[in-house]
Amino acid sequence: GPFGSLDAVMDRVRRERADGVLVVAADSFISTEYLTHYATHGPSHWMTWPPSPSEGAAAMVVTDPTTAARWKAPILGHLGRSLTKASASNDDNDEIVDGGALTEVLRGVAGPTVHYVFGQGSGGNLRARAWLLAMGRTAERFRKGHDEIDLESFVGSLGAAAGLGNAVY
Repeated sequence: GPFGSLDAVMDRVRRERADGVLVVAADSFISTEYLTHYATHGPSHWMTWPPSPSEGAAAMVVTDPTTAARWKAPILGHLGRSLTKASASNDDNDEIVDGGALTEVLRGVAGPTVHYVFGQGSGGNLRARAWLLAMGRTAERFRKGHDEIDLESFVGSLGAAAGLGNAVY
């Protein structure tokens, strides 16, 4: 979105002297038209397994520890670093997925040892390809036996809410 990263969200909180920011993501991939199409058409050569009908939503409040203490809210996580980088490939073009943007993000924010990875296990061939290429280029950071946790494998496709859904999880 317009913030680019959670670091940018916190910069805005400080700049505007806000108590925090509520970050919300939602996606609905359910409609009568889609359900009809889904029930009457099989997979195509473009997508062996089309996205299943689904809905997803996630929300979290991003604030500083002082404000959380004043609210008597438990701190469920700490943001050490965040970064976003757009790649040239997307759903609307034929650019080759090379994992370059994700590699830059991993090099920019991942610590020397990664223990957990959230959200890269499903989501289609493009996401999987970018992840495998980036992980291969930064393999020294992943501890042997690191955990890859994918919320969508438990609850189904979250669509546009997948990123925030995995962050909240």
